[in-house]
Parts: sequence; structure tokens; C-alpha cells
Amino acid sequence: GVTNVELTAGYAAIANGGVYNEPIYYTKVVDQNGKVILSNEPSSKQVMYTSTAWLLTNAMEDTVKRGTATSIGFRNYSMPIAGKTGTSTKDYDLWFVGYTPYYTSAIWTGFDYNFSQKEKSYHKALWRNIMEEIHSTLKLENKAFAKPDSIVSARICTKSGQLAVPGVCDKALSGDCTRTEYFAKGTVPTQTCTVHQKVSICKVSGHFASPYCPLDSLVEKVYLIKDEKSPTDDTPYLLPTGDMATPCPIHSEGTVAPPTDGNDDETPVGPENPDEENQKPVEPTTTPPPVIIIPPTDNQP
Repeated sequence: GVTNVELTAGYAAIANGGVYNEPIYYTKVVDQNGKVILSNEPSSKQVMYTSTAWLLTNAMEDTVKRGTATSIGFRNYSMPIAGKTGTSTKDYDLWFVGYTPYYTSAIWTGFDYNFSQKEKSYHKALWRNIMEEIHSTLKLENKAFAKPDSIVSARICTKSGQLAVPGVCDKALSGDCTRTEYFAKGTVPTQTCTVHQKVSICKVSGHFASPYCPLDSLVEKVYLIKDEKSPTDDTPYLLPTGDMATPCPIHSEGTVAPPTDGNDDETPVGPENPDEENQKPVEPTTTPPPVIIIPPTDNQP
């Protein structure tokens, strides 16, 4: 097992920029004249990089903001909190270990003999009430966790973990898949996203656009490239395969009148001989190519 003191000391090392301080219960003992009789200075050592400690803190802030410990946030006092919940099998043990830029504390609830706990959130309320009273009583300033210079940020794609491609990852069919993430220097991804692909689709046929699709029938869509063994939330946004991945069958060569420069195969406007001014216009001897107009429909893909 592990004790509250051990957990508190471990998490305090993260809060303290990676410096572990050995837990102590007193610092010194003095006599009636102020002479120091016993001194008990804690031993300290760096146990992790400052960048690692900050990244862990940043991740555990999400636990409080949007994860399993949202009820931990102070009710009447503003202060950043990072921490982690813990639950053992059958809810025999319930934990929360958390810290602010000032203090770290751990709380455990359970029975001497293992019994499942019916109420699974009261330990969080205890932690919050105690810590909030400490901070408000001491009137501690609201400040962010100090970020070291060894931390840099980059815009990444949440689907690939690679660098986001502007105009692609943020325009995915499933929604904006980009996020600003933090990294220790030297660990920022170098490859751009390889799981999103932008494709031109013909709105009339729903197929991949062909070179003959009118410009006003084209729409760009960003699909996800992913192998799936069974359906997931990503399934509706996967790159089409099979028939839908073929070029548009409606628009093909000859279905749209080719553009002209205004000089090809034109019928003369006037007679070549001025004496033939009253001559009837000569009817064209060839039939122009047909123009097929595809009307829009209400059930366009």
C-alpha cells in the first residue's frame, strides 16, 4: 500500500518543479531562551525535469477543469488546481491528491475492512472545503503554475498527434481537430498530419470530382484516413472507398460545351463580296454539340 504522506510528498515534487522534499513533522525544537535543541531540515533532490513536472501539472489541471475531478474546484475563491482521482476495485478505496501553486494535500476514504463505498464523491468535497479555507484564510494570491523556459507550444492535430495542416485539420468533417499543445524543447513533432485528406467532391453525383465537373458543382471536404476493424465515432468521416471513390459519372468529356476564344468556326458576319450584301445568310452545315444541363436537386449529397 501507500500512505497519504507518501502520496502527498510525491505529488508535491511535481508541484515543486520536480524537486522532492522528504516529508518531516517538525523543523526545529527550541528551549525557553530560543536556543535550538533539535534541528530537522528536510533533504531535497531533483527527481524529474522541470519540463516534465510542468507537463504533468498541465495535464492534471484538465482533470479538474473537465475530467473526473470537476467538483474539486473552489466555490468562492479562484485558484488553479491540479490533481488526480483514484479508485480501487469495487470502490474499496477512494483517493484525491491535488495541489495549488502553494499547497499539496491527499485524501483517502475507506474502511479498515474492505467494503464498497456507496457515496463516491464526499472525499472530493472534504478536500475542496479544507483547501479552500486554507487559501482564503491566508488570502493567497491567485497565480498560475510557473511555466519553465524549457516548455514550447505547437498547433497539433488531435487525430494524428502530428503538426496540424492549416485549412485541412481545422476543416475536417468531424469538426476542428486542432489544438495548441505543450512540449519540452526538442520534442515537438516534425511531421505534418498524414491522416486528413482534402478532396474535391461533385455535389451533383456525390463522387470524387472529375476534370469536367462545373466549378459551381464542386465542394471541398476533408476526410479521415484510418483503418477500422469495427465502427467507431470516426466511421462517418472516413475517406470514401468503392464506387463513391470513382470520378463523377455524370460529368464527363462532351457533357459540357467546351469554351471557345470567340474565333473558332465562326460564321462570317458580313459578305466577303460587298455586292452580295442582300444575300441570305448561309445556314450552318453542321450541328453544334449538345449541351447537357444538370439541374440541382433537393437531395444533393
